[in-house]
Amino acid sequence: MKRATETSFLLQILTELEYSGMGRNKESAARMLGHLVATSPKLIKTYREPVLTALLPKLKDPDPNPWVVINILVTLGDLAQVT
Repeated sequence: MKRATETSFLLQILTELEYSGMGRNKESAARMLGHLVATSPKLIKTYREPVLTALLPKLKDPDPNPWVVINILVTLGDLAQVT
């Protein structure tokens, strides 16, 4: 059951990161994703390709909130350590 909850949480975070119109929500989603990557390496190994696919285009977004990009970069670093 824990794995299903973590997977559901991962999908919610990725959805928030992709479709939120507010920089603060994207920043929070990127930070939560980073925590999830760092604390659930087994889950993330399974979903590393979709997570990477979702994160990389966000680095090119003209988002005025620099903390979104910073948190994405931290998450990518954590993802690199997991894989």
